[in-house]
Amino acid sequence: MARYTVREYIQSFSAPFALDEIRTELKNQTSVAKYNLDKYVNDKRFNAVLPLTELMYVAVQMARLHEIERDKVYALANLMLREQPLSIQIQSFVYWKCTEYLKAYKTEVAFTLELYATGATLDTNRQIDLQHAVAALPYCDLFITDDGDLIKRIARVKRELRFETASVLCGQAFIDTL
Repeated sequence: MARYTVREYIQSFSAPFALDEIRTELKNQTSVAKYNLDKYVNDKRFNAVLPLTELMYVAVQMARLHEIERDKVYALANLMLREQPLSIQIQSFVYWKCTEYLKAYKTEVAFTLELYATGATLDTNRQIDLQHAVAALPYCDLFITDDGDLIKRIARVKRELRFETASVLCGQAFIDTL
């Protein structure tokens, strides 16, 4: 994102067919979450897969410094995980738990684990809620929502995070503070 202004980022959502692409990706993520729940969580393989997920996450973030097209990003990330010395550097980053400093990542992982623990479905509305919460909780002072389910999920997730997070207020409670 360093190469883009906020204006350019927002404009990307108004591009022709952008809404269709967003809907397609939201539907895809629903399928991915269900697959992960069925194959990894219910089959008790999730703990074995999670460290590999962290390695790939770090590699993907590094690849995104050079590529923005999804297929190219994942191809580059896989290459980084095979090539030395970069592969060892990524493994060391994960082994020494440096991912603890990636607040948005840790927030997203906590929400994912909470979702799997409750057996909830990752529908479109919940995905949008989580996108907002993952960005806001680690980096903002306040998170305002009247969504009772989201407030309960946030309360459970916040207990798992090792850093200060945004205070969560309902809309009226926020207005009362003004």
